[in-house]
Parts: sequence; C-alpha cells; structure tokens
Amino acid sequence: MDSSTDNEIKIANYFDNKMDAAEQEAFLQKVRGDNLLSRQFENELLIRSFLYTDDNYSSLDDCIETSGMIRDKGVYKISRNLRNYLGVAALLILVILSVHLLLQKKSKVITVAQIQNHEDTTRSEEKAKHLFADNNSTEAEYKKFYRKYTSWSDPVEVSKYYNDYVNNNYLEVINSEDSGFAEKGLTKDENYLMAYVQLYKGLCYLAEAKPEESINRFSTVLKISEKGGTPYYEAEWYSALAWLKAGNRNKSVEILEKIQYSRSPHLKDAVQLLHELNTK
Repeated sequence: MDSSTDNEIKIANYFDNKMDAAEQEAFLQKVRGDNLLSRQFENELLIRSFLYTDDNYSSLDDCIETSGMIRDKGVYKISRNLRNYLGVAALLILVILSVHLLLQKKSKVITVAQIQNHEDTTRSEEKAKHLFADNNSTEAEYKKFYRKYTSWSDPVEVSKYYNDYVNNNYLEVINSEDSGFAEKGLTKDENYLMAYVQLYKGLCYLAEAKPEESINRFSTVLKISEKGGTPYYEAEWYSALAWLKAGNRNKSVEILEKIQYSRSPHLKDAVQLLHELNTK
C-alpha cells in the first residue's frame, strides 16, 4: 500500500472518530510534519465541509480545534460560508424560476382567455349580422303579404270587437273581456264566439307590432275553433305572418306548408310566400 492510500485511510478514520485520543494526537503530529499528508488532510476537510449537513459541522469544528491547524481552519470557514452562500443562491434561483413559471402560465391563460373572448365576440357579431339580415328579409316579406283582415260575415255578437279592430282601436280589443257571452244572453256556442274574439285580439297585437302575443292568441284560436272554419284559416295565415314579423322564417315555412294542402282562402298567397321564402 502506498503512502497516499495509507494517508487517506488514516484521514478517514480521524474524521469518522475511529481513533482514540492517543491515536488522534499521534496522527495530528504526523499531519503537521508531513506535507503530503497535510495537503490530503486539508482537501478532505474542504470536501467534507461542502458535503456535511449543519448537524455535522460541530464535529468538524472539533476536528479543527483539536488539530490546531489555524490555516486549515480559515480555509474551512471560507468553504463553509461559501457553501451557505451557494445554498441561499440556489434557493433564490428556485424562487425566481417558480415565479417566472407562474407568471408565464398566467400569461398563457390570459392569452387563451383573450383569444376565446375575441372569438366569442366575433361569433356574436357574425350571428347578429346574420340575424339582422334575416330579420330584414322576413320583415320585407311580411310587409309585402300582410293585409288587414276584413270580413262581412263575422258573427254579429262580436261586431263590437270587429269594429274596434277595423277602426284601429286596438287597445280596446286587447283589454276587453275574454268570456261572458252566455251571461250576456248570446245564443251561439261560446267557443265559436271566443275563437273570433281571440282572433281579433291576435290581429290587434300584430297591428301593434307585438308578434309574440299575437301568436299566442292565434294558437288559442287553432285549438278551440273548428278546423276548416273562418277563425281557423285566418288564425293559421296570420300566424305564419306573425312568425315572419318575429323573424322566425322556419316556423312561418312550417305553417305555410300546411296551408298549401288545405282549402284556406289564403292558399294562393301562402304558396307564393312559401316559394319566395324557399328561394332566398
């Protein structure tokens, strides 16, 4: 075994407390007088100062104090401080990297949100443009085919409602009672008369540019009136126009397709309107 290897074993035994007091004293005396052993001792001391935890430093300090090697102790303290500084620096680097990654992630989230908001806004604008264009189209068709309802054969029992409608007294009709014909001594079937009242109210709502309310009234007429009668056919036709007024082309087409296979007095207009809606 060469002297260098032998020195390494002795140095390891010294630092690992495998020597008794007499052996330690003899070893330190040899360290002070042997340049090679002294350098190996210092090197081992520096290595251990970097690798040891704080709990091990007390044993290293004891080794330095015992050895009496002031120069080595100074180097050891420098290495120990350097290790501490490096630890602090490493911690700061970790903190900075963590903050950087967090900000970068947040930035990406914000960017995605901004893109999503932009896309949503664009879609909303395109939808609004399309809806506006569609509404303009259906409004134009509504104006072309809408004509005010007139009749010379409606029941005399509901003539007041009809006259108010014809004379543009729409609110009079809208705010009037919906029932009570039997109490008034009227002999005709109440549902039959009620169908006409609801028809007039629907027509008044439509004239007042309230298509949703008019559709509800026309729907009631279609439920309570006899299919094929005047109230039914009129409610059916004006429902198609009301849906156009509301901007719903599909619902209007659905009703018009039913009218074209019926004996409605509005058959010719329904077929023409259906054709125009399907070709645009």
